[in-house]
Amino acid sequence: MTLLFNCLTYLDNHSFSIIEIAIKDEVRFPDEYRYHWIMVRKSDLKVFPMEIKGKNDEGREEERFFDMGYLRFDSQQGIFLESKTNALHPVEVEPCEGIDKVHLTAINAFLQMQYVNPSQD
Repeated sequence: MTLLFNCLTYLDNHSFSIIEIAIKDEVRFPDEYRYHWIMVRKSDLKVFPMEIKGKNDEGREEERFFDMGYLRFDSQQGIFLESKTNALHPVEVEPCEGIDKVHLTAINAFLQMQYVNPSQD
């Protein structure tokens, strides 16, 4: 399978994965990568785009502020705080090579619909 993205950061727990990806859009932006964060829900493999609102890379831990919540992580682990429910989820930093093949297929399908062949409304 040819992937439409490069994985930059992979955080995982029993319910979902949060992944930072880089996509090369050969048509609209042939000389640059576009960076996105996505969440993959494990129960049904649904992929959600995470709109980044801000970030802090200073210090030992990194922080990301999304429309869906707040993420703080270091080189081994982190936490994700959902904005709607205030639920706190621990996550583990994993190597990108560890992403399950079914998750890769779901992400590819999502990216195909969202970024490669978006519907013309």
